[in-house]
Parts: sequence; C-alpha cells; structure tokens
Amino acid sequence: MVGLGRVKVVGRVTCNQNLDVGINGTLRQKQGLNLASAEFSTGRPCAKSAATWTAIADNDRRVFKRKKAEIRVQAEACNPWACGSAEKRVTIKLK
Repeated sequence: MVGLGRVKVVGRVTCNQNLDVGINGTLRQKQGLNLASAEFSTGRPCAKSAATWTAIADNDRRVFKRKKAEIRVQAEACNPWACGSAEKRVTIKLK
C-alpha cells in the first residue's frame, strides 16, 4: 500500500526453531533521475511454520509511486549459541 511517502511492507518468515527474529530492509524506487528510498524494521516470534510480518517504510522526502521498486530484506535470529541470517532482494510492484 502506497501513500505520502509511506509504504506498508508485508512478508513471511520461517525459522528452524522457535526464536525471535529481527527484520529490516530498504525500499528503493527510481523516479527518473531521482530515487525514493526508505528503511524499515520490525521483529516478531518465528517458528517452523511461516509467520507474516508487517513494517512501514517511511520516506519524508519523496512520494513512492504505484510502479516497480526494489526491496532488500534481511532477517536475523539468535539462540544462546549462535546467530543465523538471511537476505533477499527482489523487484516488486507497489500497489
């Protein structure tokens, strides 16, 4: 969902054990010679079944348009012995 430089970002995360996961990322959209960019972060419990997460990417300089944008998402979770992370970068169409 797009509006006034704010975009609601929704995704799914799965872990191989019950942990809290931190999720952060960047949304970028090329607009001619300009670039709209915003960061987001959230956290949630994670388990072996996929869990939905939601975050707001907020940009106070440019309005995102209803067209293609690149999103980069990183997730990290730690147990008492080690941490694990994953990253994904995809092109999406903003609605």
